[in-house]
Amino acid sequence: AEYMGDAMAVMGLTFALFVVVGRVAAAVCRTLLPGYRELNSRKQQSFNNIATSLVHSLLVAPLALATFVTAERSLIDDLLYDPSPMARLTLAVATGYFWYDTFDMAVHRMYLNQPVVWLHHFVVIVPFTLALAECQFAPILVAGLLVEFNTALQHARRLFTIFDDKSSRGFIWTISALYATFVPLRIAPHVYVTWRVVQQWGDFAVAWHSYVALFGSVGITVVDIGVLFVVGSSDWPSLRAAYFGERKTRKQ
Repeated sequence: AEYMGDAMAVMGLTFALFVVVGRVAAAVCRTLLPGYRELNSRKQQSFNNIATSLVHSLLVAPLALATFVTAERSLIDDLLYDPSPMARLTLAVATGYFWYDTFDMAVHRMYLNQPVVWLHHFVVIVPFTLALAECQFAPILVAGLLVEFNTALQHARRLFTIFDDKSSRGFIWTISALYATFVPLRIAPHVYVTWRVVQQWGDFAVAWHSYVALFGSVGITVVDIGVLFVVGSSDWPSLRAAYFGERKTRKQ
């Protein structure tokens, strides 16, 4: 109960923090981005939501990394039940954000035609909240949050696409970094989590938890590979024009 009380406090503070971040992001964008004022209200809400998600990724990714950089050996040996305060803090911050993001999407009726987005939030919120309530699985869930380094680039990419800006230097740099880091910063953390689930298979106190963990980690990896091909194919023309267009013109 004591652990859950602390986690609830962090989650509540994080929720409130991102309410403020969302408001500030809207005010800053209205002031500094002339193109923002030309967007319709639906696109402005989407931009605010994605900008807030970008802030979340930039906050949680370093926290996740710090969890393992500063970890005791006991955490590395046991990613399931080690009661790491840093892991719980990171997980509580991430969970508070996901509750906020779900609330924001519901209030502004976003992604109603994209059930996979809502499913993603449900699949994240339920195990994250239960892990904090039961004081277990925080380290292995935080290991999965290392993908937020790459997710930040995905959010940045989406901000460019709202303005239909696929030829600017900023967009090209963003997607170049996105695809260059996709395997080491997105696929690799989930592969590591899958390996640790298998490695600690016999340590799960409840047998079906191991199957849920394995299905989740493998499923996310498969989805990420699909995203790589789908989104990559749409960005390939911009990358080709940026890196090969000039050379092709000179040859002609």
